[in-house]
Amino acid sequence: MFAEPPTHALISSWVETVKNVCEILAILVGAAWTYLNYFRGRTYKPRLECSIDASVEKHSGHSFLQVAVKVRNIGLSRVPVDPRGTALLVYSLAAQDHTPSFPSQIRWDNPVAAFGLFSGKKWVESSETIAEALMVALPRAGAVTYKVTLKVVSGEIWWTAESILAHT
Repeated sequence: MFAEPPTHALISSWVETVKNVCEILAILVGAAWTYLNYFRGRTYKPRLECSIDASVEKHSGHSFLQVAVKVRNIGLSRVPVDPRGTALLVYSLAAQDHTPSFPSQIRWDNPVAAFGLFSGKKWVESSETIAEALMVALPRAGAVTYKVTLKVVSGEIWWTAESILAHT
């Protein structure tokens, strides 16, 4: 005749099964969270914060455009920098002979100069800041207002920062 297993062994077996199911569920939830956070989340997408500080300086009767640019990686992944598209663009606007009758937006058509930046950098690490300073000689006559644009290219993505300054 068969002896029935003791209730203690039956309960212990049932508790062990529930424990195994909970462990499997915990692993699946952890895997789903990792997928959502790493592969689909914005945290690991390339994110740069660009800034530009520009001014016109006069020395010995000559005018110079002094520019300091900074790029800070605010994301958690390394961001490659493409030197072929990363540049400082300078636009100029000549003094107008007539005053517009109505406020209108200025059109900055084509840059008058472009300068390559960060030629020695292949990427920006997470939380890293890279900076570069330029000094550009300005022509004696002509433009009185300048727009300076920082353009940082990383594959299909690009970031910009701009500053407008008057030359007096």
